[in-house]
Amino acid sequence: MFTIAAFFLGLLLMGVILIGAGGYIIFTSFWAGVLVLGIGFTALGLFLLLLPIFHWLTVNGIHLVSQLFQKLYNFLNEKNHFGKRV
Repeated sequence: MFTIAAFFLGLLLMGVILIGAGGYIIFTSFWAGVLVLGIGFTALGLFLLLLPIFHWLTVNGIHLVSQLFQKLYNFLNEKNHFGKRV
């Protein structure tokens, strides 16, 4: 989970930094500036496209883990397993 969050944060920061750098470079070398701006906007676009997928995976992953622990608790809490002394 941490790795995915770090990837998204890196993608966002990369896009913002490259857009700023491209805005600066465009005055010295036009085509290099356009290239850097394009890469920055592509990174931001990829971030915005993948953000809903990341949100969906996070919410459903938490829900799945919650259901797993509920089933495990119910299994261990039955009289045959947890409360019975042998």
